[in-house]
Amino acid sequence: MNASSAEVIEVVSDFPDMQELSVRLSGSPSVARAICYPGITGNARPGDKVIVNTTAVDLGLGSGGRHFVIWVSGRDCLSTPLPGHIMKMRYAPMQLATGSYEENPTYREAIEGFSGLSGMPVVICELHSMVAPVVAGFSGKIAYIMTDGAALPYAFSKTARRLKDEGLLHVSITAGHAFGGDLEAVNIHSALVAACAVCGCDGAVVAMGPGIVGTATRYGFSGIEQAYIADAVNRMGGCAIIVPRLSRCDRRERHRVVSHHTITVLSDVCCTPVTCVLASDMDVHFLREATDRLSEALLAGGHRIAHAQGGKAIQGLRECGIELSTMSRGFDEEPEFFLTSAAAGVYARSLLH
Repeated sequence: MNASSAEVIEVVSDFPDMQELSVRLSGSPSVARAICYPGITGNARPGDKVIVNTTAVDLGLGSGGRHFVIWVSGRDCLSTPLPGHIMKMRYAPMQLATGSYEENPTYREAIEGFSGLSGMPVVICELHSMVAPVVAGFSGKIAYIMTDGAALPYAFSKTARRLKDEGLLHVSITAGHAFGGDLEAVNIHSALVAACAVCGCDGAVVAMGPGIVGTATRYGFSGIEQAYIADAVNRMGGCAIIVPRLSRCDRRERHRVVSHHTITVLSDVCCTPVTCVLASDMDVHFLREATDRLSEALLAGGHRIAHAQGGKAIQGLRECGIELSTMSRGFDEEPEFFLTSAAAGVYARSLLH
């Protein structure tokens, strides 16, 4: 880990669970951006001296390319309410007592009475940028289950915040070591129970937060979690829907048209059949090529393919001013990516009828 002392110049945005700051690193004339999580360090104010983790910026990362406040200098202690016994980021210096909904007596009857997902559609995404189109396409009482495959703080997602503000997202559940959702869950299985039995949702979308990891190897990517989440959904009596990762202009050949990540998930890792959705209103030539690329993987795993239209949901998001961006590319550059994500939500909603 790389770290440095810095001075807070300005609080750019200020939410109860996250602050975005302008800071000046020690010995540097320039101003940089930093993220502060008040629940971990307390609030930062202009003029405060802080210690920041500079590793992401030093590595030149994308969504994680900001400094992160580790501590506010001169603060002798920080005391916050302890909501329960369950810790996240366990045995790390920044471990948090978040509690979990499972240890809350209020929810015990619903947990014990759970007997299965009863066909509840669950859309499983590889990238966080798929979440908003899926939610918009579903257009109903939907839960967002954030896994710990990437960013751990729920507060880091501006998209999730906007979806909640617009009334498009019913409830957020952070599973594993991810934290900060409306409900904390110990694992993905229990998070699904929460969405169904506790929150009474009609459907769920499952995805990691911003910051997927990839290594250009067959199995070395965090999005491989799509496979075992799909298996969990199916074994619990739900309907697992996979969103394929599509791209027309990724500079990496392995991700163009259909990503090798999607092919690996469908052909090599999924143990149970899923439904893979494509947007029927995408460019017809791209649709044909994507279908051809997927055919062998779908056959290998006994998976199904389905189609729905995503354009109306995308238009709704744009009218709300919710940004559509994946790998720094927008809708005009990657229409098939966003249309297919929205189509998965539309298809999931259709299963309710």
